[in-house]
Amino acid sequence: MIPLEYTTIVVLPTVHEFLAAPDDIRLAYTSCILSYHVIDHIAHAERSDTQAVRSVLAGDCGAALQIVRGLCNGTKHAERRGGVNPGDEKHVPVAAYDTPGAGWDEARWDVPGLMVEHAGTSMFIDEAVKTLLLSLYKLYPKHLGSVSPGF
Repeated sequence: MIPLEYTTIVVLPTVHEFLAAPDDIRLAYTSCILSYHVIDHIAHAERSDTQAVRSVLAGDCGAALQIVRGLCNGTKHAERRGGVNPGDEKHVPVAAYDTPGAGWDEARWDVPGLMVEHAGTSMFIDEAVKTLLLSLYKLYPKHLGSVSPGF
């Protein structure tokens, strides 16, 4: 399966489901696993190794890459590793006036979400997944095509 097929058939439908329900932990973890493995498909197509692709990505979307990688590997393997791990996420509700825990500095404006922290950076998991995929599309158009992923 070439990267474009994998991304179009497997990754993007799941990620779009997650974007419609950004506080769904199952979809968050699954989206991280599938999105992170686009790197493997690109490395194979480039006749390279995953470290080379990760190095290119690190310069473009470092925090998002580390968050998605940590949740991907932590979901698949039982041991906790350094960085972000499953269970580190914090549910963030939609902002609501006069609702405890949903104030201006405690909530998300339009939809609920799952927030993680890595190396002093706070990021929603859905934003990390989108950032990683958009970087892959930008850096590897030869393998992912020129069509936008739809977000």
